[in-house]
Amino acid sequence: MSLSLPQISRKLAHNVTTLLFFVFGLWSLWDAYNEDDDDNDELAQVEKELLATIGLAADEDTVGVILGGILAQAICTIAAVIGGKSLASRVSERLVTLLGGVLFLLFGVQSFFSPVD
Repeated sequence: MSLSLPQISRKLAHNVTTLLFFVFGLWSLWDAYNEDDDDNDELAQVEKELLATIGLAADEDTVGVILGGILAQAICTIAAVIGGKSLASRVSERLVTLLGGVLFLLFGVQSFFSPVD
């Protein structure tokens, strides 16, 4: 995105990215405390991750975000294949959603206090 839309200022991209981290963090925490069985939840999680990646690419090094996204996907896939079944029986989906929300909020705090280049 930073390559395709150079007319957007880095400060604006940084501020939008920071806001998205806080919104996604609060959204995930809301989902964790109001969990119900809805098939659209998985799609919503994918949308949050996709928008966060787009925001990072707009605010940070695009190549680094691409490589980090690929590496993160590979690690998650390997972990799911190797230990997904046994881990799923020990860790609740609510806990994973809660931790994801906290992680988004931590990224938001880090982004808020990091300077814009």
